[in-house]
Amino acid sequence: MPNSFLNLKINTKYLFILQLIVIGLLINNMSLSLRAFIDEIVSLSSNINFWNNGFDFRTGNLNGYDSYSPKLTAGPISALGSSLIWNITQALPSIRIFNFVYVYLVQVVFCIFISKKHNVNFLTLLIICGFVMTSIPWWYGTLYSLGEMISSILFFNSLILFNSFRRSTLILMSISIFFGKFIFIICFLGFYISVLLKEKITLNIFKDAFYFLIPLSIWLLLVYVNYEQSLSSYFSEFFFVFFQQPELTGTFNFSPGSIIKNLQSSEVSTWNISVILRVFLSPILISFLLIKKNVFGNNLDIHLLFSIGFIYIYFWLLNPKKSVIYSQNFTYVTLMLGFFVAFSLINSSNKVNKLISLLIISTFMNSNIIFFLFIIFILFITMKEINLNSVKTILIIFLLVSQFNAFIESQENEKNTYIIFECIENFKFSICNSNGYK
Repeated sequence: MPNSFLNLKINTKYLFILQLIVIGLLINNMSLSLRAFIDEIVSLSSNINFWNNGFDFRTGNLNGYDSYSPKLTAGPISALGSSLIWNITQALPSIRIFNFVYVYLVQVVFCIFISKKHNVNFLTLLIICGFVMTSIPWWYGTLYSLGEMISSILFFNSLILFNSFRRSTLILMSISIFFGKFIFIICFLGFYISVLLKEKITLNIFKDAFYFLIPLSIWLLLVYVNYEQSLSSYFSEFFFVFFQQPELTGTFNFSPGSIIKNLQSSEVSTWNISVILRVFLSPILISFLLIKKNVFGNNLDIHLLFSIGFIYIYFWLLNPKKSVIYSQNFTYVTLMLGFFVAFSLINSSNKVNKLISLLIISTFMNSNIIFFLFIIFILFITMKEINLNSVKTILIIFLLVSQFNAFIESQENEKNTYIIFECIENFKFSICNSNGYK
């Protein structure tokens, strides 16, 4: 038995190194081939100026994104890597790559703590995270310096560590909301309602509020110092952007007719079956497992269930656009939890739960051929008793094959060359669509 464990450990190291190489090749190809996306320049322009000019959030004059306007829905943590590398090179491919590296390193730090607190093999966890970060819908938003992935990582990993580091994780959750994507306030409401239901109202609520409000207080101080108008004007604009634009945020109308109309006018009609399985079905399956299977214990399963449930319901019933970009807010944690359950159940006699967890993972395979081969693998290990270490190794190999296939497909993408210096220095739509970002 010791020799078997040692061999698995050595193999896992090699597999991890191989995955890093594949991810590096994939990220390089994607950084060269991603099409122009104006949200990228808005994010880069505002965030580079924020980090490099005394925390002043400016994107030029005579446009809709001046200073601390709430229209900048991606906060400064979305492009920290991009902002750092901007001081060395203004080449867009390098900026995209380094921003992914920054987000990946944040995930690695969380993996260190999660592996210790929840008794998960560290290298295996790194491989899982590397797969998740390059497999969920629109994962390359990280290359565009968008905030969905980094906010998901901060929020949901903090939630998983909540019982061990309550004060620190509340601060990190708050950062993911107020310095990342405000939409995660919905995840927090679901999470904390669950906390209140389990713990009742005690003095903890006041302590929790204190730590949660620290990042918000810092943000409002920055707004007060740098915003060109008053705080009341900022709050007025903020309220309008997030709560008074039904065409963007939706309305609280749960009638069947409204829901059907919402679906018909959204982007869902353009999705292929694999995206529908990932965005619609997989969160339902993981919610079932969180109810039936004790994944983390200590009420964390219920907290995760409420958090995922709140943002999932908002996305499908209220969000008018249903852009696949925003599905990262729950597909990231769905796939992560699918792996946690699958690895904990590989040697279990509970075939139903094992099958469901592996089905979740299967929907994120990169090609139809790999998907069908993975289904055969699932059926085989469900019916047969196989060595635990062998099953885990084969599962990891499937992940690497899927990522390698993504790399092969990315080689077919057309390479693009963009000039962005003028856009960052003086953001204007006219410049960014002609002389600069082209």
